Amino acid sequence: MHISSMTQKGQVTIPASMRELLDLQRGDQVEFLIERDQIVLRKHTQPVEELFGMFKVKRGASDQDILDGIVKGASRGCRS
Repeated sequence: MHISSMTQKGQVTIPASMRELLDLQRGDQVEFLIERDQIVLRKHTQPVEELFGMFKVKRGASDQDILDGIVKGASRGCRS
């Protein structure tokens, strides 16, 4: 069990071991859900349908060009 104290502003620290298990990085979004009498926290992921049209691809771009653009956009923290 991990215990964390809440600040005056309602902030809590997610223990490092749990951040590692969820692969949470600075800037990642998390979701809060209420299930019965518990708060569930999970890493927010976008459904693939929401990503449609996010990247513009030039005509004639190779598969590698497309992958490079995706990686570049992800490293900039592209979010909708």
